Amino acid sequence: MSRHEMHTLRFDSMVEAANFAATTTRCHGSYQQSEKRTTDDTWALGETLETTIEKVRTGYVWSTGLETMSSAMDVTDRLAARAMLPRVKHDIVGSSVSVGAYITGHPLCMRRRQRMPAVDKPVLSIGIPMGIVWSTKAEERLNMGAAMLSAVDKLESNGYRCELVAVWRASGDNCDDYSNWVNIEYMLKRAQDRWNPATLAFVMAHPAVTRRLTWRIAETQKQWKNAVSDSYLSNKNTEKFHTSMAGDFDIYFNNMIPSMCARCKTPAGAFEYIAEVINQQLAEQEQ
Repeated sequence: MSRHEMHTLRFDSMVEAANFAATTTRCHGSYQQSEKRTTDDTWALGETLETTIEKVRTGYVWSTGLETMSSAMDVTDRLAARAMLPRVKHDIVGSSVSVGAYITGHPLCMRRRQRMPAVDKPVLSIGIPMGIVWSTKAEERLNMGAAMLSAVDKLESNGYRCELVAVWRASGDNCDDYSNWVNIEYMLKRAQDRWNPATLAFVMAHPAVTRRLTWRIAETQKQWKNAVSDSYLSNKNTEKFHTSMAGDFDIYFNNMIPSMCARCKTPAGAFEYIAEVINQQLAEQEQ
């Protein structure tokens, strides 16, 4: 199974996704969870649907999240420098890519990755699921984001080009009917883009991006009307979720379920998890 068997919405940038959410009407009879629980600060850290859309549109710098991610990357960058992550072993011709519309730099960014020369290097597509259980803390997601970006730096220094895609993918009650699966994808970084934690902190880690923006997008699609519930889907079949992700990405991670959150309570724990997944999945592809 892959995205080609599901009803899929793919956005070339977070700005495009925010514009879609702001201008596309809900389908008749859809749930409206993206606008509920407005008084529960822990659910979306005080953000409404409207403020979430506006902040994504304008490349909002989430100062609290950025400071946390910056501190975490002080740890994960050191770990990445010593980590044994895969190196390119063979010459593989990579495709030509264009610069993304969103990750273009920000005057308040704390660091930048410069564009890489247009040379032939293998591209790794990396899928980052946005699903989060109710108990997931923003700090745990920020630690994962920091570990992810440090690992990307290391992989690119080892000869790869990395493409980051945020994914909200889950099945409805009928796991065998792939048309019921929800699949929303956001391009965060193309293979030759520079990445910018100043803008990525909000879209990668703030719960409102999932519980406001992404849910609002899901509410526009009639194909998903009967698949979503008040909890807006869970992965009813974990094995099929992993099979689908493996079919679409070279490297992919799990949703933020409790066992994963436990590993991301510290930057070091998050990097250990990220490195473990990368090494395991790339090793399996070489077999």
